[in-house]
Amino acid sequence: MSRKLFSVFFLGLFFLRHWFVRLWKVITRPNQLKLFKRNFLDDNLIEFKEEEYEVLRKLSHCILCNRCKYYNPFINSALAGFGLTPADIPAVLTRSQSDFVLIENLAESMARLNLDEIFCPYGVPFREGVELIINLNQRLQKERDIYEGEK
Repeated sequence: MSRKLFSVFFLGLFFLRHWFVRLWKVITRPNQLKLFKRNFLDDNLIEFKEEEYEVLRKLSHCILCNRCKYYNPFINSALAGFGLTPADIPAVLTRSQSDFVLIENLAESMARLNLDEIFCPYGVPFREGVELIINLNQRLQKERDIYEGEK
């Protein structure tokens, strides 16, 4: 009986030790989300809000038919310096999130145009796409400033 009691005592002792060690690790470890953001900020990765996912879903209706290119000559002449068309906004948003920074200048130029006039047979909201890119890049810059101050 004493051997059984002795083994149960040590089993309970190691069980308590195990939970105290786990609790100590949880209390003393750094915030993992902060570390993740700091590590991947150079790759231009940030969190998406729920409404931004909705805009991405709407922009995914673009099939790159380029009708926006042929029916909007004024907008195309304004974008000719970039060598891009309005259809390139949804096309960039289907790529890696790190590419959003590359199209920021185009997005800011497109924001000055009347994007509500763009003809799209699939109802792609170009204005919302441009605003999404600008907002993401602004948030990315704010987060960079925050994490640069912590280093």
